[in-house]
Amino acid sequence: MKDILCFILLLPAITFSQSNKKDLYILFDDCSIHEISQINEDTLIYEVYQIRLGDKIKPKIEFSVSNLGFLQKKIQITGKSYPFLLLTYKNRNNKNPPIEINTDTIKNKMWAENIIYAQNKDFSSFFENFKDVYLVDFNNKSTEFRIAKRINIRFVSSL
Repeated sequence: MKDILCFILLLPAITFSQSNKKDLYILFDDCSIHEISQINEDTLIYEVYQIRLGDKIKPKIEFSVSNLGFLQKKIQITGKSYPFLLLTYKNRNNKNPPIEINTDTIKNKMWAENIIYAQNKDFSSFFENFKDVYLVDFNNKSTEFRIAKRINIRFVSSL
C-alpha cells in the first residue's frame, strides 16, 4: 500500500519535470552560418540556413620553389563529406512571426560557431530536448534587441 501511495504522490512531479522543456536560441553572425535560400512573398516568408560541421577543416598548403625560381603552391583538401544542420524558418500567413527579444533575457543560447567546433557531431536528437529553437541574428552589434525566428532543425549526416 505504501508503494502505491508513494507512486501516486510522485507521478505528478515526474510528469511535470518531463514536460519542462525550455527554448533554445542559436546565435549567429556572418562568418558562422550560410544562407541557402530566401523567399519573401505576400503570405509566405521562407528562409533556409545551413551550419556546416566540417567548416573548421582548413586546406593544407605547401610552398616550394621550382628549379627555375618560380613559386609553387600545392594545396590538399580532403574529399570527405561532412554533416550539416539544415535550419528552416517558415512564416505562412503570419502564423510564425519573428519576435523581438532583449539579449540580456536569453537563457539557453549557443553560438553557431560553437556548434561547428563541437566535439559531439551527432545532433540527430539533441534539439528534441528543447520546446522551441530560435535563430537570432547578431550581425548588428550596437543594439540590445534582436529578432528571433522560430525554426525547424534537421540533422543531415552527410552529402
